[in-house]
Amino acid sequence: TWATSNGTAVQPGDYTSGTGTATIPAGATSTTFDVVTINDAVPEAIETFNTTLSAPGNSTLGDSAGVGTINDNNALPTLSVDDVTVTEGGTATFTVTLSVASGTPVTFDWATSNNTALAGTDYTANSATTVTITPGNTTSTFNIVTTGDTIDELAETFNVTISNPNAAATIADSTGIGTITDNDPTPTLSINDITIVEGGTSTFTITSSAVSGLAATVDWA
Repeated sequence: TWATSNGTAVQPGDYTSGTGTATIPAGATSTTFDVVTINDAVPEAIETFNTTLSAPGNSTLGDSAGVGTINDNNALPTLSVDDVTVTEGGTATFTVTLSVASGTPVTFDWATSNNTALAGTDYTANSATTVTITPGNTTSTFNIVTTGDTIDELAETFNVTISNPNAAATIADSTGIGTITDNDPTPTLSINDITIVEGGTSTFTITSSAVSGLAATVDWA
């Protein structure tokens, strides 16, 4: 008599359970029986199930346990990180997405780096190792805090990079761009009045209402 039982493979999702009686005819030395496995679209690790023999007739049992190993036939999922735009002083939430849910945990590292935005001035640098996307899920998020100021300036960017995936995934898009948009008003320009003795040189001063990160230009006549 033979019967199947679960190992890391579980019926009915991975194989079809079965039991039966097998006969080796007189004069022969072997017989076979079949266990059907299930094809799915979920990338997963190698899995195993068991077959066990019992109640021998006209014989005794030597090795009564057989192991069925199911190799996966799905391509590894890929990891991608998105681009995020945030107003200065806000928090940028990046999302790392798995192309398809995996049957095994997927891990990766991430870290920030400067572009036109500078760590410590425009945003807070951060990193993490061995971030896990658990089986059945497809996303993981992390936050980067940006710094508000009072300087009118152009939008600035920094990078986040994912790396070191485990054997359960590969990387499709490793770099996300964080764009920090300015929320400060454009400064206003004013010119002063002067009094001068005839024959002297008139020196006028143009004043900006605030320090700016951009060069301010103006025509005069």
